Amino acid sequence: MVSEKMKIAANCAARTLEADIRPIAEIIQATGRPIEACLFIGSSPIRRYTENWTIDTLLDHTRKSITFARKQNIEVMYVTEDTTRAHPDDIKRST
Repeated sequence: MVSEKMKIAANCAARTLEADIRPIAEIIQATGRPIEACLFIGSSPIRRYTENWTIDTLLDHTRKSITFARKQNIEVMYVTEDTTRAHPDDIKRST
């Protein structure tokens, strides 16, 4: 994209983990081109059960990852996977 001087915007999917976000920051620093980080986390009861997560775990991952990305000057799009299967009270709590 840089060498071809493409004028399209880049984005990159990443889990809500610093280990996934750090390479995006490194690419931005190396190329000078902004990349939007599409940070995703599974929010359904099935995913929480599988990962042994609580709502507090989801919120903690969310806060930490978005805070880290923003400190790296990365634009963020936050994606909750499987939100239609989440309980409405859980969604309200996260806002």
